Amino acid sequence: MGRMTLSAVAAPLLWQRAAALFERQEEWSAAASCWLKAGSGERAAASCRQGGRLLAAAFLLVDAGRISEALRCFESVLEPPERDDPESRIASRLGTAACLILQETAAKRCRLLYREARAMLAELDPQWPPLKTGRCWELLGWFGKTVNRYDLLQVGYEQALACYGARLNSERRRAVRDYLAAVRDNQQLIAALEIRSAEWELLGE
Repeated sequence: MGRMTLSAVAAPLLWQRAAALFERQEEWSAAASCWLKAGSGERAAASCRQGGRLLAAAFLLVDAGRISEALRCFESVLEPPERDDPESRIASRLGTAACLILQETAAKRCRLLYREARAMLAELDPQWPPLKTGRCWELLGWFGKTVNRYDLLQVGYEQALACYGARLNSERRRAVRDYLAAVRDNQQLIAALEIRSAEWELLGE
């Protein structure tokens, strides 16, 4: 028990030291990863911003409850539209809309951004790689979870799982774990997801 307690304390400290080293070398993505493993989403968000990964920072800031800062990050990549990058365009719109809902402000703008994002999802090129398409649909799942719209959470994750399929089983396994973590009181859905998750885990990669 003593060793387990020591390890539980030591591991975050080691990740913090690693993050600080990466920051000194301006390796911001690696630093952000270490901060997350150390349990500090806010420091991870700061590293993402330093490295110019504003969308990644924005999602972490939402998780940390720093909605105003997250909103600024999301808005900074709204315009001009990213070239040939539907994922960033959808993420920035759904992220901005989610922040506005959490702040209980700008309802009209929120609805507009949400409709734009849903239109982009509906118009995704069927020839686009399923990995990218699935990640776009997961954004809708994140939005649903964030604003307590579990119908949208379910639509987003179910569409993502269908995109990944057996060909991308590792992504499917990760996504179903995220899906399970986002579902709260729907015991019937949780039971069904756990069955699917167990089947996909048996398939491995």
